[in-house]
Amino acid sequence: MSWEHPTMLLLAAPWAITLVVLAVRQKPPLYWIQLRVAPRWQRDLTRYTERNLPWHFVLLFVLGSLLIAAAAGPFVITAAEKTVESHTVLFALDASLSMGAGDISPHPVTSVEADSRFTQARQLMTELIVAMPEAAFGLVSFSGVTVVHSPPSRDHRALTSLLKTLTYHVNLTLSGTRFSSAFDALIHMVQHQPGSYQVVLLSDGELPQSDAYGDALDVLTELVVPIHTVAFGTTEGESRLIYEPDDVLNNIDEKRIAREYHTRRVDTELQTIADQTGGQSLIVEDGAWVQDLVPTLLASEPTVVDIEGQDKEDLSVYPLLGFLLGFLVETLIFWRRRGANTSNNRPRMAVSPTVASLLIASLLLYGCQLVDAPARSLPMRILNAVYHNDLGVGLLEAGQHADAEARFEKSMSYRIRRHIPLYNLGKSSAEQEEFAVAHDFFQEAMLEEPRLVEAHYNDGHALYQWGEQEIDREECRFERGRQLWSQAIQRFQDVIELAGANSKLGVRSQESAAHIEALLVELDALEAADCQPPPPQDPTPEGEGGGGSSESEGEGGSEGEGGGEGEGEGGGEGEGEGEGEGEGQGDGSPENGSSGGGGLSEDETEQIRAALERIQQEASSASGYRQSAHQQINEETVGEAKGRELWW
Repeated sequence: MSWEHPTMLLLAAPWAITLVVLAVRQKPPLYWIQLRVAPRWQRDLTRYTERNLPWHFVLLFVLGSLLIAAAAGPFVITAAEKTVESHTVLFALDASLSMGAGDISPHPVTSVEADSRFTQARQLMTELIVAMPEAAFGLVSFSGVTVVHSPPSRDHRALTSLLKTLTYHVNLTLSGTRFSSAFDALIHMVQHQPGSYQVVLLSDGELPQSDAYGDALDVLTELVVPIHTVAFGTTEGESRLIYEPDDVLNNIDEKRIAREYHTRRVDTELQTIADQTGGQSLIVEDGAWVQDLVPTLLASEPTVVDIEGQDKEDLSVYPLLGFLLGFLVETLIFWRRRGANTSNNRPRMAVSPTVASLLIASLLLYGCQLVDAPARSLPMRILNAVYHNDLGVGLLEAGQHADAEARFEKSMSYRIRRHIPLYNLGKSSAEQEEFAVAHDFFQEAMLEEPRLVEAHYNDGHALYQWGEQEIDREECRFERGRQLWSQAIQRFQDVIELAGANSKLGVRSQESAAHIEALLVELDALEAADCQPPPPQDPTPEGEGGGGSSESEGEGGSEGEGGGEGEGEGGGEGEGEGEGEGEGQGDGSPENGSSGGGGLSEDETEQIRAALERIQQEASSASGYRQSAHQQINEETVGEAKGRELWW
């Protein structure tokens, strides 16, 4: 057996001391009555005698202890099988090279711009997972080949983390769109896992080569699997370049162009697929987004599934029943008396004031423990969400990360302003240098509340630190770190837009963004100089700390402090915005730090400047050919690509 609130058991000691003091103070009045009042009238003045006085206080101690035990929330963990109704959604994500095009409209809800069709598709899937918390999601990405990333799963955090790191396929000979291979994989999943399925197909709809997907589509139609299509990009499209794989492999500055192609959104195929299977067809450029898709997904027949797991059986009712039974015994026996002025001389009962107070307290305290009741009220949910979040903030400030995260998770379960505990979970992960996990939490907090400036700011620092971990200067591996640093700059720019350039966080964001941009220039210079590190130089000034803003999000009944300068909000919650200084990182924190560089001659500097100008010219004409992982461009894959057509 375990206790939900074990600290409540400590109340037994002050309760015992209180009863001992009361019992001692009852003895002098009792002796006075026995000495000065005739025995026949003593019962009208007190029910106590030398014999029953100690026993009554023992009974009160037992009753109070039972009430304290109920308030402490005893429970046991038992095996349980739950039957739930759930929807199963399979994502089929187009990961061809054309999805890397940047001809996209801003986010229909937040107006935030993404860098490519693929990035915007990931955003939609992430927000759809958040919007359907009870659903199971599977993920398949496809180009010329198909990759099954996840079967249907209710582990939404793992799926969201997977989406954050997912990128489009880099396969030199099979990088184009092929619906048939994706449909074959979906048929396999549906056939071997019974249930009711829906598919969300995310693509630009462009098929550069013929693709006979009709037979597979007929099978999915027969299986009654509706396919909802979401189209990304514009009908005008944009031109892109594919460079010679040999030049990419050998890291040649002046890369030869293997192919130039124009990609655009094609709605015909996607509309046909949706119409044939009974699905819905959406176009992001027209303003369609998650809110237009969720009602259709929820309108389908849910699947009834049995989920095996653990359940928590609450035992608080048993000590509470013991208390109520003791209350009846104390009332009916000890406080039973005969009325002096009644004609029929029938017995009357007087309720003990002490026990009556305990009864009222029991109802209040035990009511607070009914957190698992399905029909709990909104005020009680708010109180519990605030309670667990505030405890988590205190534990986080004390450095007890595991206990703090458990409190934040409990606060999230009440679904009251979930972005606050999500933000605090991100802070906790960042303090433990788990920057990828912190980024996921900050992202989810921003999905819940897009204008949460602190989440944007701290996510910028998390992305910077994560990028620093990914960069390998000795092996000349900069691509992943460069991508993360670019995202960090975007986060700081979002802060400037939301909070204003002259605000405290706005000024810090400008400084941090400028510092990261300087680091990116140094990376380009290092890469252009064949990754030769610069000569030794004087140590850089010690950084002020890269921990970002250390404010905690707190909730309270009035304007409270959640770990810093608190901004109280109505409804009993406040968002704390504080300042904290992390320990100096020294190695170029994005805020007020500096990083190694310099030491080059004028000729070398001029060569680097010319190389950077050439790179910028290439970037302005086309985004070029980028590998998503180093092992994807190697001698074997380049050899296979020679003499074959490169397509998108």
